[in-house]
Amino acid sequence: MIGFIRYLISHTCDVLSSWCVYVWNFCRRKKVIRFENGLYVRVERQIAEGGFSVVYEAHDYKKGGKTRYALKRLLCFDKGMVQKCREEAGIHKMFKHPNLLSLRGIKFEKSETYIVCYMLFPLFSSSLRDEITRRNLLGGGMPKPFKAKKLLEIFGGVVDAVNEMHKRGLTHRDIKVENVLLDGKGKPVLMDFGSAGPAVTPIPTRPALLSIVDIATSNTTISYRAPELFEGGTRYGDDIPDIDAGRDVWSLGCLLFAMMYGASPFEIEFRGEAVEVVECTHLRVLGDVPKPGQRTSLAKRYEGRVLDLVHLMLTRDRSLRPTIEEINRKIDALLFIYKGTRRWRKEKVGLDELIGDV
Repeated sequence: MIGFIRYLISHTCDVLSSWCVYVWNFCRRKKVIRFENGLYVRVERQIAEGGFSVVYEAHDYKKGGKTRYALKRLLCFDKGMVQKCREEAGIHKMFKHPNLLSLRGIKFEKSETYIVCYMLFPLFSSSLRDEITRRNLLGGGMPKPFKAKKLLEIFGGVVDAVNEMHKRGLTHRDIKVENVLLDGKGKPVLMDFGSAGPAVTPIPTRPALLSIVDIATSNTTISYRAPELFEGGTRYGDDIPDIDAGRDVWSLGCLLFAMMYGASPFEIEFRGEAVEVVECTHLRVLGDVPKPGQRTSLAKRYEGRVLDLVHLMLTRDRSLRPTIEEINRKIDALLFIYKGTRRWRKEKVGLDELIGDV
């Protein structure tokens, strides 16, 4: 009898404790943020975290929570970080392109030790990295690779986004699969303009070159970084060509390869029918782009034209690397072959000319 009473008391306490937690979570007021454009959002669950930033899901506060957002919260410990946030927001506001992530609002809040910057974006449920994982391109079992047409349509959308930035004299500088979001219809949207900068960077002196290398090391992913952004990767002087937007073209080559086989060419090795992830180093970036064995299913996954396009973008001599406009035209030519849906710009160049050098 005494044991039963103890059990009853313990069980009752557990139930009461659970209800208290539920009531507390239900009744507590979640943070509501008002942006300067009059938009109110209620902060919900955390969905991502970085070095100085956290991303939350947020719902509109005045319209019954029907619209969902991604709320990026950054801690700024000095004026330089605040200015960087303003610059990133300014880049977002420059563009109204379907393949570039739009900014819905920005707000700063002061505290005793730092300033909080809130940036509000549309919420996407998936990224290109998520899609590559879902397709099992790097795992065991049966991979489900993109069909060539779908591959080029998604990649073409990213190229369109980068082309729009280059037209405005900007480079993205951190293109990778993690920075490409996908909407419900599979349309790619390029995000994260925190590393973006001028398309052309002069390198007249050694300190200028070392500064470029240091910035690239801190703000770009090594497996997508162009050779000229490594120490010893280029020279300096008034007669040396500037580092230009070709850095993005190189990253796009790595991106297309990752869409084909699961990761950048400089962080994988082909082992028969398997794809093995390896550590990316400077020497790997300067080495040859890996190719799947000729008699493997990996080699038969895509036509040679597609891999040729990758190799074209991964031209180490930046003076010979194609421009983003040239890549755009070649994608159009390939999609024409695969009966894609992108507009064929026949008035600008002949089909035979484009197909011949793809």
